[in-house]
Amino acid sequence: MAGEPFPQALRRDFTDVWGFRSTQRICYVEAVAIAPILGLEEDELAEPVRDLGNHFFRWFRIFQEWACAWSGEPMQDFDPNRPSVVHVLDEKGVITSNGPRQRGVYVWPEPLNKAQVAGAMRRASAGEWLPPEHRTLLDAVEAKVGGMPRKAVIDAATAVEVALAGYVTRELTSKGIDASFIDEVIKGVNGLVNLHSLCTELDANPGVSKNKLGAQLANVRNRAAHAGIVPTRDEEVAAIGHAATIVHAITPLPEA
Repeated sequence: MAGEPFPQALRRDFTDVWGFRSTQRICYVEAVAIAPILGLEEDELAEPVRDLGNHFFRWFRIFQEWACAWSGEPMQDFDPNRPSVVHVLDEKGVITSNGPRQRGVYVWPEPLNKAQVAGAMRRASAGEWLPPEHRTLLDAVEAKVGGMPRKAVIDAATAVEVALAGYVTRELTSKGIDASFIDEVIKGVNGLVNLHSLCTELDANPGVSKNKLGAQLANVRNRAAHAGIVPTRDEEVAAIGHAATIVHAITPLPEA
């Protein structure tokens, strides 16, 4: 991020505390936040320094989402109970940083190439978030990893709904149809299956048949959302797999 240089005291605190760790099986990058606490007699830090933690975490979150979407790894913040390794000491040597705040980017088993790393950083610097259907798909995968099958299938269905509705909006907009009418059309479509049918009528190829979508995703989501039924592992895997196929078919990500 562009901004003002760190004061010398802060630069000393940062020396040798940021790093990259790896093993043969997994590589990751850590990000940490900083939130100095000032005494009453001290002048307020300049905004670029004071807000560094919040601004950096927003930047890193965007970077993280693109990296995870390209690498296929889940959005998971590891070791959340560990204190931040970036800190500020007061004159008595007491740490005055904020508490545990760190995030990770996984790049295994499908490592990011250099163009993707650069692309993720460029998009983060431009404030370009991952498309919402892909962000929701990441939520579904994260819920699966975290042992929350109900949330996983609900998020998977939401990702599909956002992708299909987005396709309808883009297609009808390109034909010069008024935005308010498009909204009414989408609101009038009842369920994922009918939304799938509308998209195929507009020449979309979702990659998953209407029957599979209904039986293995829409119905499973409805039981989970409305009846509180916990999906089986097979149902969860199938639902997320179909969601991923549809989302990537309807809204393919750029290569970098």
